[in-house]
Amino acid sequence: MRSTARRTRLAAWWSALRDADVPLRRRAVVWLALAYVVSPFDVIPEAVLSVVGLGDDLAVALFLVRSLWTLPDARHLGDDGPDLTSPR
Repeated sequence: MRSTARRTRLAAWWSALRDADVPLRRRAVVWLALAYVVSPFDVIPEAVLSVVGLGDDLAVALFLVRSLWTLPDARHLGDDGPDLTSPR
């Protein structure tokens, strides 16, 4: 069951990152953050500043996680949200 939820979330991210209705700036920032995290180039290199150099990677990775978490909406998740018209 968790595997299905994970696949659904990944599909929703992929759908949102390609959706023309999601603002280009928002999609571009996510793609750039992803590229920075996987890139061997750093603003603050680990080789020079050791642990402090990991700080910029951590900050961008946390920003990326937050951005990806909030990026897909109900459309991308394949859910129209709760049905508020039917009684429980």
